[in-house]
Amino acid sequence: MDAERGAVSLKPFDTRKSKRLSLPKKLVMLPLSMLLALFVLIGGTLAWFIATDGRINPFRTGKYEYQVQAVDVFSAPASPAQPGEIVSKRVGAVNNGELSAFVRLLVLPSILSSDGSTLLPASFGSEVLIVDLNTTDWINGGDGYYYYLHRLDPGVSTTDLAQDLFSQVRIAPGLSADYNDANLKIEVKCESTDIMQWNYRIGWWNSADPVTAGALAPVDAALSALATA
Repeated sequence: MDAERGAVSLKPFDTRKSKRLSLPKKLVMLPLSMLLALFVLIGGTLAWFIATDGRINPFRTGKYEYQVQAVDVFSAPASPAQPGEIVSKRVGAVNNGELSAFVRLLVLPSILSSDGSTLLPASFGSEVLIVDLNTTDWINGGDGYYYYLHRLDPGVSTTDLAQDLFSQVRIAPGLSADYNDANLKIEVKCESTDIMQWNYRIGWWNSADPVTAGALAPVDAALSALATA
């Protein structure tokens, strides 16, 4: 998995670079990669800062190319967003390979203080809010991952199917002064497997046995019905 490429500057945002840095980015990866989406909180407001893409890591199964990419598209607001203001950020997956796949996504926020010395509390549902979480086509597995409940066929994206994980986020209002000038990083990691029995269980949960209890039970029930022998 790729680490961040280069240090993140905590200096005031350079508006002369804003056009170049605010272009929407797409994360592409498999088996694993991550998008590091960085925002900067300036005087209590949220502004787009920079995005660093992960690398494409395609691999082949026999003669078939297997390449699933995470999709993360950020639309920068025209002016710095106030805490509580909705920001467009679409997260999903696209299959650019030749094999159908099962997909799961890990989405992690972290907030670093303005002097770079302290990691501040940052979690979804508290400091960072997902406005339109899709709980119809995705399930929180309780292990940090959101699982897509369908197979993703070649040439298809969750965006095409109107089944992205979410498309809007916001910073919670009323955060303390500790968050002023701090950097918010949203990390998206995508993992996928082929749909052969029982590769997703072995690859993700280290066992071919069915899951009959807990948060992963409905995930296993959905995917097992779609897995091919």
